[in-house]
Amino acid sequence: LKAGMTLDGQIATARGESKWITGLQSRREVHRLRSSVDAVIVGIGTVLSDNPSLTARRPPGLTALAATQPTRIVVDSGLRIARSAKILMQQSSSKTIIATTKAAPSARRRVLERQGIEMLVLPSLGGHVSLKHLLIALGQRGMMSVMVEGGGELNAAFFKAKLVNHVQLYVAPTLLGGTQSKGVIGGVSPRRLADAWKLKRVRTRILGSDVVVEGDV
Repeated sequence: LKAGMTLDGQIATARGESKWITGLQSRREVHRLRSSVDAVIVGIGTVLSDNPSLTARRPPGLTALAATQPTRIVVDSGLRIARSAKILMQQSSSKTIIATTKAAPSARRRVLERQGIEMLVLPSLGGHVSLKHLLIALGQRGMMSVMVEGGGELNAAFFKAKLVNHVQLYVAPTLLGGTQSKGVIGGVSPRRLADAWKLKRVRTRILGSDVVVEGDV
């Protein structure tokens, strides 16, 4: 799981602005990471608010596409994605798969399939795509290295399902404050500190103006 965040753990302002929290060197490294994994997973909330392309791009300017592209996975239980979303474009260089459930509107699914988008209809858990079944399905398709680049809610869902094995956080020397900004992990906080997720084999380094913190879960 990868995230860029402020010193106080925020990934976006209350209005959803997140470009750019981290510096250029961090963003360059993230693009190299994307080129190194089989798939990148993002939630529909991030797609609707940021409209990312999630392609891997070459430094220094991050404008040209990298030679190796990850498959882009959108977790969208209700098929709310717009047909014009950037992540549905550039299918020739970077494929997109939408993970959804049987409860999603069938007419909407057919429209996206006619657009050439592969649909992955999975079991639901609490009204949302079962993330465990998603990873199993990706593994069956040969995608063994997966990076989650979601918002707080998707990040929390992966942690809650105990499906995160490594965390890489890019921390910018910025403070947002407030109670309405978007935290790196959403959901419900544990009541006891003893129940917090703890990283093992933690490593830290300076990258430009940012600090990179990574470790195993």
